[in-house]
Amino acid sequence: MDILNLYENASGKLENASKTSFEIENKITSITMILSSKEQLYVGFNSKKINQSLETEDISSEYMALAEFLFAQESAIDTIVTIDSETLLPQNPSDDFINMILN
Repeated sequence: MDILNLYENASGKLENASKTSFEIENKITSITMILSSKEQLYVGFNSKKINQSLETEDISSEYMALAEFLFAQESAIDTIVTIDSETLLPQNPSDDFINMILN
């Protein structure tokens, strides 16, 4: 799967997830898709929600996708795509995330 197909796949999933998240009051702000060297796809959604203590919880799409990747005992990443839900444009992964996967 090339980067364009991965981006289009992520955009479609993001659109569907955003509709669902609106219904349950859990705003999705981005999606990350990791394509492994074995052509397996791992998806994570970044969302903001208010917990029972009325605090905002932010769940990182990058770390969620990476957790799925690692849980499947994968070892090599081919491509990572993160897309902003408002602009539908690709985002650079966070510096912390890049440092973690490189170390």
